[in-house]
Amino acid sequence: MIQSIERAADILEYLSDHPDEAATATTLAEQFDLNRSTVTSILKTLLTRGYVEQVGPRQGYRLGPMAHYLVRHGPYAPDLVAAAKPVLNDLATELRESFVLAHLHRDQLFMLYEAQGDQVLTIRPDLIIAEAIYRTANGRLLLSYLGEQELRAFLLRKPLPDPEWPEARNEEKLRQLLANISAADRYVDVTPQGVARASYPVREDGKVVAALGLYAPAYRFTGRHRDHALKRLKEAATTIEQTLQSRRRGK
Repeated sequence: MIQSIERAADILEYLSDHPDEAATATTLAEQFDLNRSTVTSILKTLLTRGYVEQVGPRQGYRLGPMAHYLVRHGPYAPDLVAAAKPVLNDLATELRESFVLAHLHRDQLFMLYEAQGDQVLTIRPDLIIAEAIYRTANGRLLLSYLGEQELRAFLLRKPLPDPEWPEARNEEKLRQLLANISAADRYVDVTPQGVARASYPVREDGKVVAALGLYAPAYRFTGRHRDHALKRLKEAATTIEQTLQSRRRGK
């Protein structure tokens, strides 16, 4: 990797994660253990190109207009989001639970779309990045479909043990858990905090490209409601796959 680009990306990601505060060069230097002059040089370049803006003299930096302009044509994986959006909206309205479409890229879990149907339906089409892949149902499901080379590369970046998944106490146990998930072709559990979770794979041309997840309070995710929700979640994943396939044929 080119070190200067890597550092610039770190700075942009930090500013994106802290939108309500202006980070100074000193703060960023401390965050990434860099020389302040190095950070200042990177910020000057990003400032010139419009990817960051300075709030005021000696008052720190935040994301600039060019950072937002990059995503002007819509969300990441637009075909996938377009196929999933009406399906998730309908599920949220029908079942009044929360649904998330997620995609795994390297060691980052991208939440591409979310529909919340508990009490009031709210839609969040923004892109969210979740670091705790081992903790999430969608993350665990997507890990289970990685090829051997991809899994090895992931484990180099995210080594075990990880407190987010205590059952995966070593690589052997992790592989066993992942094999069980892929064999079931779904992931379902209840967290110690009382959250019921389920996730089904979404495939395109036979390859898993996303996970469709459900999150609900465990106290109401029982009996007929649980069975019906899991059935509808699986059907929704199939519907998204069929939409992707038909759009591909139409192009």
